Amino acid sequence: MFWIDPFLLLAAGVFIAILAKRVFYGEKEAVWVYGSSAVLLFVFLFVSIGMFCDLRLIGKFAQPFYDMLEGQGATGTAFMVNGGLLHILPKNATLADVPHGLMFTCIFMFVLYPAYIWLGVVLGRLLFGRKPQHLGMIRSKEVHDAENLRIK
Repeated sequence: MFWIDPFLLLAAGVFIAILAKRVFYGEKEAVWVYGSSAVLLFVFLFVSIGMFCDLRLIGKFAQPFYDMLEGQGATGTAFMVNGGLLHILPKNATLADVPHGLMFTCIFMFVLYPAYIWLGVVLGRLLFGRKPQHLGMIRSKEVHDAENLRIK
């Protein structure tokens, strides 16, 4: 599922930026952005690396998902590399079956996870604004004024 993780992390970064603007603006904003980003990164890395390395703890819960997308008896390694769309590895491949070049690519994808979150936060701040009074790129002045009247 390496192909979907960047999109999920980007969307989560946008969501973090929206909540930072709407709920946690002020002194708590930096704590919220860094703290939630760190928790999100930890959870994604734990689950993704656990699936890639076929950890029993993750595999026990994810095996029905592997079987649904890859076929009966699929491993977490094959699931993470193939993602249900590609057929790079056989469905019963283990970590030892991953070629060196592909292993480097997988590790590189894990290393880029913080960048995807950061890009999501930056994109969220561009689209929706950083401070409550900022409109952002997709907000009109009329919508902003209507929300201010409704809040009061």
